[in-house]
Amino acid sequence: MGNLPVDNDGLMGTIRKAVCDGILIVVSTQCYHGTVSDIYATGRFLTEMGCILAHDMTIECIFAKLGYLIGKGYSNERIKLLMSSPIRGELTNPTLTEKRYEFSNNEMVLGVANYLHVTNHEEIEMIKNSLSPVLLNSVASTGNLELLMKLHREGCDLDSIDYLGRGILHVIAATDKREDIAAVPGQQNINLDLLDTKARSAFYLAVESNNFGVARILADKGASIVADNGRLAKMLCSIGHENDLQKLRFLIDSECDLEQADYDLRTIGHLAASEGHIETLETLATSTHFDFELKDRWG
Repeated sequence: MGNLPVDNDGLMGTIRKAVCDGILIVVSTQCYHGTVSDIYATGRFLTEMGCILAHDMTIECIFAKLGYLIGKGYSNERIKLLMSSPIRGELTNPTLTEKRYEFSNNEMVLGVANYLHVTNHEEIEMIKNSLSPVLLNSVASTGNLELLMKLHREGCDLDSIDYLGRGILHVIAATDKREDIAAVPGQQNINLDLLDTKARSAFYLAVESNNFGVARILADKGASIVADNGRLAKMLCSIGHENDLQKLRFLIDSECDLEQADYDLRTIGHLAASEGHIETLETLATSTHFDFELKDRWG
């Protein structure tokens, strides 16, 4: 759409009323290359009004993504959050396009470069980028918050990912009881929904690992439980079998699709019913729109 005339009271009033009426307004660009962001006054004005900025998504992508999210039955607030976050690489993460600081202490990087007989500036930059996620994830696993923040001050990008696609939040989520270091997202602008190479978010890993303290922090910060259908179905069936109400509550609050089925088309409802777990069934009945008419492969 380009720059909207934000001083046009009639147009702005129409958009504001639409947002108040629960209509999702997505602002995109007509440029072949480019993005819509809130670094300029127009973008900030529209964001504060409640519009969704499409960043660098194409029109086709916007329609597909909106259709998917609306079809999942998510609330408008959750849709707004996910529309502005990359789910499957459909938009460029805004935090990755900003200029990043370099290490203030280059001794280790230069030491590695000298050992490898590297003198080219670009190759030295590659060494920095390769070392950053390894250092951050190693420190995150130890729970040393002070050292983690020191690395960040020296230029390490807290959104760095290792060869498995893991960022510091993945490591924290899978590490036993790291509630103190999990508070980092509240202090820094970190992407809460980065996916590892198995398409799992940190929030999913925290719930899977029974790391509920970290899971609660991530939930309060607006993180999403993301995993492929097979993994999510396995977790749900386990919850039904074990009557794990704490995990179930996290999935409900995160608006996950609770009807995911395993290879036998069994759902959490089937497992809870077969084990006689009335609490799980009552929770599904009173707190969700779970379809108890779903049939497994035996009918």
